[in-house]
Amino acid sequence: EALGWQVRLLVALAREETARLWVADGRLHAEIQSPVNSNQLSVSSEQNAADPLNTDYRLLNTRPIPGDQILVGPLGGQTWVPFAGAWRLSGDDDGPPALQLNNPLADNVVQLTARQSVQPGDGVSVRVTEAEIAPVELDAVADDGQVVVVNGRLHPTATGYQLLDASDQFLADVRAGAGVNLHDFADRVVHLHATIHADAQPLLIVQAIEALFTVTLEFAPDSGDAVTEAYAGVTIGSDPAAEMALVRQIGERPSTLVRAASYPKATVLSLPQGRSAWRYLDCYGPRFNHARFDEAHFPGGVCLDRGIFNVSRFANNPPEPVVAVFTSVDDLPDPEVAVGFEYGRYQPGAFLIRLPADLPERFGGRFNESRFGQGKDRPELYAQAVTDPPGDDAYIVELLNEQSALVEAQIVPRVPLGWTAVAIPFRKPQPLTLGDPATPAQIYLSGEGIDGYLRIQAREPGAFGNNIAVAARSSGPAMFDFSVIYEGVPFENARQTVLGKPLAALTTESLEPGPVGVLQAKAAGVSVRVIRERTKEVGD
Repeated sequence: EALGWQVRLLVALAREETARLWVADGRLHAEIQSPVNSNQLSVSSEQNAADPLNTDYRLLNTRPIPGDQILVGPLGGQTWVPFAGAWRLSGDDDGPPALQLNNPLADNVVQLTARQSVQPGDGVSVRVTEAEIAPVELDAVADDGQVVVVNGRLHPTATGYQLLDASDQFLADVRAGAGVNLHDFADRVVHLHATIHADAQPLLIVQAIEALFTVTLEFAPDSGDAVTEAYAGVTIGSDPAAEMALVRQIGERPSTLVRAASYPKATVLSLPQGRSAWRYLDCYGPRFNHARFDEAHFPGGVCLDRGIFNVSRFANNPPEPVVAVFTSVDDLPDPEVAVGFEYGRYQPGAFLIRLPADLPERFGGRFNESRFGQGKDRPELYAQAVTDPPGDDAYIVELLNEQSALVEAQIVPRVPLGWTAVAIPFRKPQPLTLGDPATPAQIYLSGEGIDGYLRIQAREPGAFGNNIAVAARSSGPAMFDFSVIYEGVPFENARQTVLGKPLAALTTESLEPGPVGVLQAKAAGVSVRVIRERTKEVGD
């Protein structure tokens, strides 16, 4: 209830059967466990005799619950995709009309919410069908061993799978790569990322597979023109940032009718901090020994949900598989059900991260080794300098030699091997090069008014000079604005960069884009310390 989510398993449980839900690798899984007949138990008779009700010693048959029998998401209307006909967004006074699209083969549920401009009394209808297959051309010989992206219908055969085009013509044989399940996508229009091979027939080794849909939004107000928006060849419930994702397509267009959001299905089993209330419901209907002959319909079809305040919705929109109803004063007794929870519990801990001394300079310099820069937007600037004559007050050679803390200048007759003269003016800063412990970094400039070449070099030998850059922009006839730029190395920041920002008090702040350090990535209750070799800690 704290999350406002629900999960419904539209299956029937027999006596002593158990429905189990769990999250693994960020995915929601569900299965039904049935006890094996006692004659089939492989454990010893002594264990059975000691505790015949202990299920730890009992074998279980398990069968997975397919995704098209699971409704999961925030409270509200939801449907599996694709579906026949049109489905209207529904809601109540607490918010705008909405509808959740549940792709049984995906890890997320997509919620469409009517924009504020659409009044609750107006109707936004949604149609979701299989996508049409775009024309496909495969050249297995030319692209052999390459990754290709292709659409088509996945057709099962007696020996495997084939990809067919819009005319049901053969395109390629299809095999599953590591971690890919093709069975669930049989006879679906799919989008494949696959490696193509020139076998006897073209062969695709699938790396990723997604179902494709066409989503059509229709809005017919009482007055004014009708609006129709179509999103062809989109994915539903996969990565919402992908180019073909419905959520991204609706956001980029943008849609004038709805907003779209994607929620992981595994959220339903998230355990919030503090106390949380969980509510168990079952479909209201006839049961064995509690049924009227010629009137009762046993499990299957629509699930009648006994109305609960602040939970149930009476705004049913057929063919919605769940309908809220009022119950009778002579209601049937509730069936005996046991509900159990299992969750991981993590004890406080601590770990140490040791960073090496040798890291790129962007992680900070070291005393007696690195040089700090001029500061942001603070270059040495020599405005309206000239390259001739030598006695001028704005003569660039004398200005650099007298005022610059970084470089010195000289007119030389030629350019040594290893350097190429740069013609002035130029706006993009050009770095000094070839600096080493024996040679200062240098740059050579050429242009009208220079009797030879203008050599600008670092005042001291060393590789640090390679980080000095020079720009010479034209500022008038035979005048230039010279800039000497040295960003240098920042203070040591590797430890703080790895730590990152502490966890924000508000969840919305933590979700803002930005680098994530170990303070946010670690589990709660775990202490972390980051040190760097040859770097003293405060207080050491």
